[in-house]
Amino acid sequence: MWNRLQLKEQGKVDFKRNYWLCVLVSLILSICMVSSSGGSAGRYAQDHDTTISSTTDATTAGDASSTIFATAILAVASVVALIGIILSIFVFTPIYIGGRRFYLENQFAPGQLNRLGYSFKEHRYGNVVLTMFLKNLFITLWTLLLIVPGIVKGYSYWMMEYILAENPHLDQKRVFEISRQTMNGQKWNTFVLDLSFIPWYILSGITCGIVGLFYVQPYIDATRTRLYAVLRENALQRGIATAEELPGYFPQVGNTMYQ
Repeated sequence: MWNRLQLKEQGKVDFKRNYWLCVLVSLILSICMVSSSGGSAGRYAQDHDTTISSTTDATTAGDASSTIFATAILAVASVVALIGIILSIFVFTPIYIGGRRFYLENQFAPGQLNRLGYSFKEHRYGNVVLTMFLKNLFITLWTLLLIVPGIVKGYSYWMMEYILAENPHLDQKRVFEISRQTMNGQKWNTFVLDLSFIPWYILSGITCGIVGLFYVQPYIDATRTRLYAVLRENALQRGIATAEELPGYFPQVGNTMYQ
């Protein structure tokens, strides 16, 4: 059983040791997360779809020019949304995994900014993109069914991004299995850990995001990374995963897997 306060203290030490880079990486991670959830492109399409509906209702049946204009706006909004989805899957998601890699290594020594590109090498990229796409797809489908099952599945798959950051070659099925089995009995505690940051989110909102940018988000990212380290050891000790599947996440000299 892990201690929430202890994890937070360890997280503080980790990110303060490499403060400015952690701030920058967490900012990039936040941008990638918003983009991966359909962020700006989705909102753009939704807003313009609403505008189109209002415009169409206000026009008469014979007003062909208004109909053409509304159709053109919808087409542009759809293209923008599609581009956003493509960028999310093929660009932002690999960067996001690279950011997790940065924080994994930052537990032991100051992480390097170039770890953001960690997933883009040929022998890592395809597996990372496909596995994360499947994860997001399954969570979305569960959420469409009911909100609560979607949240539960989200925590069931909580470790997947870190597992990929540790071993981007691991088969998709095993990534799902290791996360799901390890998170059995840990989902509620992880949820409570996330809830414990709510006062910090409120403070960030009061300060227009300044506190969030320069303290809260890197603090949270570092703390969650420490949680993964604990859960990883749990998985190894219980035989859920092997040392070959979770080989470690600090660069090994002479081992090209980690370079």
